[in-house]
Amino acid sequence: MPIGEYFKGSGSKVMSSMKKKYGDRAEEVFYATANKSGMKPGGKKKGKGRNKISAGDQARALRKGGR
Repeated sequence: MPIGEYFKGSGSKVMSSMKKKYGDRAEEVFYATANKSGMKPGGKKKGKGRNKISAGDQARALRKGGR
């Protein structure tokens, strides 16, 4: 699969950064990160992923001291 289709179209930039940091293991780390995040090529996530909360709910949680 084309690397450029991951990470919302910036997969090539992410891969070059990972090559600098991880060297020979960069491709392994790249795809592991994409899989862990539930990404598909094209920057889309598969499955349910994380639940989104509204800004109002987030503000209420912060006022209560929660996260």
